[in-house]
Amino acid sequence: MRRSLLGLAAAAALVVLLSPGPAAAKPVCPPDAPPSFPCVIPIDDHFVDDETCAFPIHVDAVGHIGYRPRFNRAGELIGEAFTPSIRFLVTNPVNGRTITDADVGLDKARFLPDGSVEVLSTGIHAKARTAANETLFRRIGLQLIHIDGEGNQTIEIVGGNFQPDEDFQRLVCAYLAGG
Repeated sequence: MRRSLLGLAAAAALVVLLSPGPAAAKPVCPPDAPPSFPCVIPIDDHFVDDETCAFPIHVDAVGHIGYRPRFNRAGELIGEAFTPSIRFLVTNPVNGRTITDADVGLDKARFLPDGSVEVLSTGIHAKARTAANETLFRRIGLQLIHIDGEGNQTIEIVGGNFQPDEDFQRLVCAYLAGG
């Protein structure tokens, strides 16, 4: 599931966590976490993204994702809840221009008998802002994400303010480039 183009670190983690099938990875809580749930998975990821814009950008993703599994009375895992709270700093290393972004909300996954997953995702999925606090791009609200047994996903916007993903590259990359 892609919450935003900048949410690469968090999105990659959630796709793996929610992928249907027997080999689906589950979160490993930090070793110092209590043996019960919920747990908090820290995010401290720093990388160079050379695909989003026509030039490399540095991405710093810091925050956490709360995780709580849901079991039925027989003890079988039937769903999971994630509460991301991740802040992004994106920098064009050539000119030093930056934007900030955020991924904050609730993602509730439900595992369906056919091996697919349905995710109710609400909150701030993306809110890219300049250093002057001008919002360039936003995806805020409620969406339903359907992941089939093969891992293919479709997104249904239910309500909110969702700019198309293409706007991100057009607006944010142009700003970072100095345009």
